[in-house]
Amino acid sequence: MEIYKKPIISFLVIAAIAIAAYSPSLQGDFIWDDHALILSDAQIRSFRNIGAVFARDFFARGQDDFKYGYYRPVITLSYMADKALFGENATGFRVMNLLWHLLCVLLFYGLLIKIFPSHGLLNASLALVFAVHPTHAENVAWISGRTDLICVAFALTSAHPWLIYLGKNTALFSPPATKKISRKKPVEATQKKGFVFLAFSYASFMICLLSKETGIVIPFFMMALAWIFLPDARGKKIRKLWPELAGYFFVVALDIGLRAWVGRVPFYGSSSHHSVFKAAATFPSAFALYLQKLIAPVHSAAYIVWPYANHPFTKCGALGLMILILAVIFIVSKRKTMPAATAAVFIFLVGFGPLANLIPIGGPSDMGFVVAERFLYLPSLFAALIVATLFSDHENSGPKPGGIKAMSMALCALSLFYGIQTARASMIWRNEASVYENALKRYPDAPMLWTNLGAYYRERGDIDMALDALRKAESINDRLHSADPVAIYNNMGTALASDGKPDEALVYFNRAVKSGGRTDQAYFNKAEALRLLGRGKEALDAYDRGIEKNGEEINPHIRRGQLRLAFGQYDGAIKDLKFVLDKDKENAQAMAALGLSYRSKGDNGRALPMLRKAVAHGAEDFDVLMALGGAEGQAGRFAEALRAFERAQKQRPDSVEAVTASSAALFRLGNKEKAGDLLSEALAKHPENIDILIHLMHWRYEMKNKGELEKLLQRAERVDPDNPVVKKYRSILK
Repeated sequence: MEIYKKPIISFLVIAAIAIAAYSPSLQGDFIWDDHALILSDAQIRSFRNIGAVFARDFFARGQDDFKYGYYRPVITLSYMADKALFGENATGFRVMNLLWHLLCVLLFYGLLIKIFPSHGLLNASLALVFAVHPTHAENVAWISGRTDLICVAFALTSAHPWLIYLGKNTALFSPPATKKISRKKPVEATQKKGFVFLAFSYASFMICLLSKETGIVIPFFMMALAWIFLPDARGKKIRKLWPELAGYFFVVALDIGLRAWVGRVPFYGSSSHHSVFKAAATFPSAFALYLQKLIAPVHSAAYIVWPYANHPFTKCGALGLMILILAVIFIVSKRKTMPAATAAVFIFLVGFGPLANLIPIGGPSDMGFVVAERFLYLPSLFAALIVATLFSDHENSGPKPGGIKAMSMALCALSLFYGIQTARASMIWRNEASVYENALKRYPDAPMLWTNLGAYYRERGDIDMALDALRKAESINDRLHSADPVAIYNNMGTALASDGKPDEALVYFNRAVKSGGRTDQAYFNKAEALRLLGRGKEALDAYDRGIEKNGEEINPHIRRGQLRLAFGQYDGAIKDLKFVLDKDKENAQAMAALGLSYRSKGDNGRALPMLRKAVAHGAEDFDVLMALGGAEGQAGRFAEALRAFERAQKQRPDSVEAVTASSAALFRLGNKEKAGDLLSEALAKHPENIDILIHLMHWRYEMKNKGELEKLLQRAERVDPDNPVVKKYRSILK
């Protein structure tokens, strides 16, 4: 059966092949930017933060963060939805990436069918190549790579109603059959009938722009689609579409307004190593690299180092420049004889506009000219459109059935090679170590790769390997000065602190702070090192400095709140901890510290429910359990107090505080004998402990056993004669 004649079955087969190609990545971890964008972003933990998502840079959380100039609230909302569905299960996020990709494949396949309805086999083979192209592994297998997936999904969602609108208004753009036919009435009817589709197209395009900035080329894509889809509307008649096309540019203006006035996001991040001249000189060579990866995508790498060039006439640059010139000549010379193909080539070239780095793309400085395989997701779609138009029956030369079949079979064979390459690339994206180690095979002098690899090893407790990787990063950067040293110093300090060397760690954190740039994390880590060294006041000052620069991360607020609590700054501690719980209402650490703050302040009414909630969420800390027991006892709930004290005692069996508190609760519950036995057992273990002696004295006094009280009092006077409680009992016995 020729399944390509049944598009639904064809798509299911394509989807099955794509799933098989990308399946090695589904069991992977959170990688690289996933930590900052998902795991560390407190705002995605609650849908109450939707408004805030539209008022910030995609990466930046605080005022001192590096602003990449990315405004992608739709992507952050997708993370928010996935977080609600899957928690911190990376597999769930990865499955969603694959589903977004399959949606793009379906929409692209449908678009080809709409434009080229007679090319069933070619359409299916092009959709298959798009589905399994190896450069898409980075988009699908890396959670943070979904930006292109969602952007393209909504770009294609916008294209479908645009074609429907064009189809409903074909009479407007085609020449009338006779001069006598009045066009006013039917034109008005068709415009009203098609306006809903046009409005839906604009709305989808807006979502596309709010997903990724590369969507800015879509108005030109719509123009090219109209040129291909309406052969009778070319030339001067295409001008009749300018009002509709202007609508897409109006949407671009709306996006710019939203970015500038609501989100206050700059149009690009600052970069000391970037210049328009260097970008223009380097782009031809990068373009040649992109073409090579489109045609022969081998040696996949998640990190590409592409140094800036001083002129475009390098070996690779000359090749890219020649191809660009030939493409322009083709557009100019063949615009009348091959209009559909020239339109496709035109949009293909325009699609590389955002990748030219004329407006800098945010990325690590040691990358040089920012190049990434995932950037090819949209251009690869335009490349497939070129192939489709070369066999288009809209061309003057007419359809070529034999050529279509031969090309289709060649593409199907190519997709087998691509699918194998994609499966291999997907395996690389299962964990961070494989991503960084694979990239380092090709780019061993990339300091940030060594830095990230060191951070990965540190997080998994392999400190020796972490320090080795970080020392390589430091050594390479001292030689090449190609990377921002803050991340290197910060990670080195963190690894040394994890190795139990806070003094050495502090040296690196101070270097990070002095390096400038994004130093919020350096301040936070410096504060933690100071805290470990017992220099609490200095640690508190470092937290203050870091939070001034980045006030959105919750962990520094927890640590500062805990330090403020230790220094008796209860109001400040409460403010910090409330901030954390506003961002993450399930944070047990913050609940516990807030409960302790209320308790220390004497507000038992607020302390008790917060401490209960903290323990219910897993805060089984000794101090929390003791505070909970005290709060329960103060509320007259002695049975609950006893349970809390007993749980604390299990954590610290030799704790005198837990034993004496448990005995007091037992006494209040009327179990006086057991209370006394508990204290006697404790005294046998700690015969010189004044707290146990005093509690036993209380117990003997309440039991009216003055003889035993006298013996205990004499022991207490030997241990601590100046204790006011001891003096009180001496005066009572006199």
